[in-house]
Amino acid sequence: IIPSRGRPQNWQRLSQLLPDAILCVDGREQAAYAEVPNAHLWWHPPTSTIGQVRAWIIENAKWPCVVMVDDDFNGIRPLVGERRQKIVDPVAIEQVMHNGYQVASDLGLSAFGWNRNPNPVMFRPFDCIGLVGPLCGAFGVIGNKFMFDRSLLHDEDCDFTLRVLMDERVCFCDNRYYFDFGAIMAG
Repeated sequence: IIPSRGRPQNWQRLSQLLPDAILCVDGREQAAYAEVPNAHLWWHPPTSTIGQVRAWIIENAKWPCVVMVDDDFNGIRPLVGERRQKIVDPVAIEQVMHNGYQVASDLGLSAFGWNRNPNPVMFRPFDCIGLVGPLCGAFGVIGNKFMFDRSLLHDEDCDFTLRVLMDERVCFCDNRYYFDFGAIMAG
């Protein structure tokens, strides 16, 4: 599920990277997102915060797990190996997501994510799997044990991460992969 607001032009790229993705868009933006096929759209009621959108997604998803990806996603950068080429193959991207879900699910965890630091100098190959990490940009939520704070306009993902860590003490973080969204906070 990709929460999106004011960026219908991103659908062309997203549909190539995540062909099964669903954009979750405020119903007031139907005209702007007219080019996106209906099968790939969820219209949520009018909201004023991203916390409300993410909470609505968790409440309305009918799957055991939801992976949320920001709408400026442009591929995955692996941080391991000698030839680290950006992953843009949709099958490979789906497999990275599924592997994250499988490990977290097998461990009985409610949330998982990937590395948020693209700098290979900061990557520690001896510690490539983290048990604590920020759930932001791209992350998975298993079940509905935890909910996003609806009042938060920014940093709702940091708050969510802390809620998970306060209760479960662990959120699986596969540090081998960096989900690339371009320049941070640049849209």
